[in-house]
Amino acid sequence: MHPRPPHCFGNKSASKLKRGLGDLIVKAHAIGRKVTICGQAPGDGSDFAAFLVRAGIDSISLIPDSVLDVVKRVASVEKDGQ
Repeated sequence: MHPRPPHCFGNKSASKLKRGLGDLIVKAHAIGRKVTICGQAPGDGSDFAAFLVRAGIDSISLIPDSVLDVVKRVASVEKDGQ
């Protein structure tokens, strides 16, 4: 199992990560591929799940204890029109 990365979704590394993931989602969709992600990051309470929804992610896999919170965040982002 990989060690959990440090919580860094507000620094320069996170900006680069988000830019790279956003580009990947756009390019994958351009060739008809769906994009999914699994792991702890979308459910850790940060804005990462909201970022993924705004970027157009197709699905997010979560650990059970984070599902309700993430569903609420995703619904809010989708309601606000991303």
